[in-house]
Amino acid sequence: MQGADLGPWAMVRMLALQVLIGLAMGVGAAWAVKKLLLRLHLEEETLTDALLLGTGLLTYALSNGLAGNGYLSVYMAGILIGNSRIPGKGACIRFFDNLTGLMQMLLFFLLGLLAFPSRLPAVALPALGTALFLTFVARPAAVALVLGPLRCPLNQIGFVSFAGMRGAASIAFAILAISGGAQLSYDLYHMVFFIVLFSILVQGTLIPPAARKLDMIDDTEDVMATFNDYTREMPVQFVRCILRKDHPWEGKPLAAITMPPGSLAAAVIRQGQEILPKGDTVLQEGDEIILCGLEGGSAESSGFYQVRLSPRDEWTGQKLADLSLHDELILLIRRGEKVLIPSGDTVLRAGDELVAAQKRP
Repeated sequence: MQGADLGPWAMVRMLALQVLIGLAMGVGAAWAVKKLLLRLHLEEETLTDALLLGTGLLTYALSNGLAGNGYLSVYMAGILIGNSRIPGKGACIRFFDNLTGLMQMLLFFLLGLLAFPSRLPAVALPALGTALFLTFVARPAAVALVLGPLRCPLNQIGFVSFAGMRGAASIAFAILAISGGAQLSYDLYHMVFFIVLFSILVQGTLIPPAARKLDMIDDTEDVMATFNDYTREMPVQFVRCILRKDHPWEGKPLAAITMPPGSLAAAVIRQGQEILPKGDTVLQEGDEIILCGLEGGSAESSGFYQVRLSPRDEWTGQKLADLSLHDELILLIRRGEKVLIPSGDTVLRAGDELVAAQKRP
C-alpha cells in the first residue's frame, strides 16, 4: 500500500504500530544482550563488539520484518545497553565511536557525489528559512517539552537546543527518500545539502562560545571515562593475583592482613562471582584478588564508576569508616593534583573525585 493511499486514521494506526513494535524490539534486544554478556564473560573485546554490532543489525531486520520501525528499535537498544554496566564497555565505546566516525565520513562522501553546487542558489532561500526555523524554533520547543518536566536548568535546555546540528542522519534520510522513488515537488536533496552546510558552518562554529556563555564547560570532567582510563590519567595501576593453597592470607579477614604500602584490595573474584572486599571479608583458597595502588599492573571491571562530591553531598565531611556502604567500595580519591588511596580514617571533602566499585548484579 502506498503512503498516498492511506487515510488519516490508517496513517495514525501505521505510525503507532511502527513506534510500539520498534520500542518493544529495542527493549527486548537490550535485555537479551545484557543477560548474554553477563553470562558469557567474553575475554576478547572484539567478540563483544561483534556481538553488539550483530545485535543492532538483527534488531533492525526483525523490527522491519514485523512492520516496526527498525531505526527506532536500534536506537532504543543502543540507549539501554549504553547506560548499562556490561563487561568491556570502555572498548565498546571506542569501537562504536570509530565506527560512527567512519560511517559519517562515508555519508558525507556520498553527499558530495550526489550534490551539484550549481543547484544550490535555487534552494537557498527556502533552505535557509528551514534551517533557521529548525535551529531557533522547532528544536528548542521540542527540547523544552522533553527536558522541561525533568526540571533541567535553562542553560542545559538552551545548550541542548543549540547543539542539535543537522548532519549524517539528515543525509541518510534524504538519500533514502530519493532512492525510494518519492515524488516531490521540490529539490529535497539539495535543500538538505544546504541545511547541513549551514548547520555545520554556523552552529558547529558557535558551539564552543555558546557552551562558555551558558556555563556548560567543565574542564575536569570526562563523561566517557572507564576504569582503565584512570590508569592513564592518574599514577595508579592494578595487580591481579590468585590465592594458592597455604598462602599466608588464606583464611584471614582483610582487616588482619598487612597490604603492600599504598595499596588496597579493589575486588575479590570467587568462583566467577565478584565480591566487593570489606574488612571482614575472609580470603579463601582460589580467590582472585585485584590490588589497587600507586604502582602495579592492569585490570578490567564493569562495576566501576566516578562521582564528584559537592558541598551539599551527604558524604562530604564524613570519614569513610562512618559511611554505610553495602554494595560499594571507594577505591581512589582524586583531590586536586593528588591521588589518594583511601583508608577508614580518610575524611571526604567537597570537590573530591571518587572512583568507586559497585557489585555487579
